[in-house]
Amino acid sequence: MVELPREPGSTAVVYEFADGADGNVAVITSMTKPFCGDCDRIRLTADGKIVPCLFSRDEYDVKGLLRGGASDEEIAAFIRESFRKKFAGVETLIKAKGFVPHVRPMHTIGG
Repeated sequence: MVELPREPGSTAVVYEFADGADGNVAVITSMTKPFCGDCDRIRLTADGKIVPCLFSRDEYDVKGLLRGGASDEEIAAFIRESFRKKFAGVETLIKAKGFVPHVRPMHTIGG
């Protein structure tokens, strides 16, 4: 297996086969090789919450805006502000040798 260069913002380390065989293998190593520094992702849960980081306890309820008739501009501003509040990530907890809490089951966030 040969590790391919990682793209900025990519969540996976991708390997190709050294013998040139078709296909590749990708591994998401968020605990052993965190990519928090260039993460550009947020998630929208099925119950209308924006989750800025999988390890964040913070969630921002956009459903109220959507159901309450907010304008596209108001919704866009809310999403931008939620993104700006992104948690520094699990990398910060690991470096501080802090406890990495189980925040929310992945199946309730989406992935």
